[in-house]
Amino acid sequence: MHFVLCLPASGSPFLVLPLSILSRLAISPLPMAFLLRDLPNEQNFDTFRGMYPTIDPVAISAFVRLLRVGSDLLTAFDEFLAWYGLTHGRWITLVLLRRSASGTALPSELAEKQGVSKATMSGLLTGLADAGLVRRESTGDDGRCSAAVLTAAGQQLLDRTVPHYYEKVAQWMEPLSSAEQQQITEMLERMVHREGVSPAVGSPK
Repeated sequence: MHFVLCLPASGSPFLVLPLSILSRLAISPLPMAFLLRDLPNEQNFDTFRGMYPTIDPVAISAFVRLLRVGSDLLTAFDEFLAWYGLTHGRWITLVLLRRSASGTALPSELAEKQGVSKATMSGLLTGLADAGLVRRESTGDDGRCSAAVLTAAGQQLLDRTVPHYYEKVAQWMEPLSSAEQQQITEMLERMVHREGVSPAVGSPK
């Protein structure tokens, strides 16, 4: 069996993964980034105000900065997980299984908690199962349903990634004080639970 040595961060413990796992955990392309570095300023708003009088500079300023920061953080997160041969979709699936006391969950439950379709979750679980990080286990009297179970290899991978994840989050959030982090969490919580965020395809509303 061939192995690959991964170095997640300077001074961090080595992570040795079988090449077979890395080859089967194909890395998807990074999600599309928010393609705007030159964020709008007051002069830009003054120019656009004459053409589009409904513009709200305060809302636009906040919105584009949320997109910029969120895009940068998601890219950094995906790059971090790529060191371990994972995508964030597969890693979150492992984390959700670890949250369960038994390390077991139905695919439909995982799909709902992750906010993806059942078909997408099926693909995530297939990739993880092929890599030996989860296994499928029949449930019910007729055995027609199957649950996803976190394997020892999956648990070991989490044990290696989660501490480094916590370190990276602390680095990413370092520009804000603890009090500021709490404040932004409370503000964004209102955004998380708002309605009417995803319009129908092709709808301008």
